[in-house]
Amino acid sequence: MNKKYLYKLNQFVIDYYNSRSSKPLWVVSEFSCSEMSRYIGYHVLNDLRSAKAYILKGNISKSLSHDILLIETEGKFTLIDPTIWQFFKNKKSIFVDDYCDLESAVVGAKKVYTGDWSISEELNKGTLKREVPEMLNIINKNIKNND
Repeated sequence: MNKKYLYKLNQFVIDYYNSRSSKPLWVVSEFSCSEMSRYIGYHVLNDLRSAKAYILKGNISKSLSHDILLIETEGKFTLIDPTIWQFFKNKKSIFVDDYCDLESAVVGAKKVYTGDWSISEELNKGTLKREVPEMLNIINKNIKNND
């Protein structure tokens, strides 16, 4: 994924949160990892026609799981966490890292977040389009509850 597009995506996520709350990103991004990863995945699939998007699910502890987004473009895999501030309060970007294949990305997620990680699903643009209203509803409720 090129840096210009990644910057645009990062700004989109930050602006989304900031337009709904004045609280810090680490507060407003809590409890929406699944919905926000899928919502951003939907945008990427619309913008980058040849891209593939996957959800990686991590069981970090017995009581904590986390979903992040993996984007495949031109044989390169980019790990993105649109709620990264839950774990890394001072991060400036949703970008986690680039990898050469799916397996390396799963290993990378484990190194960054700890726990057990796996590919949960490949995202489908048609399915996501139908789910966007409900995703946004959940994200916005979570932001309001964290506010």
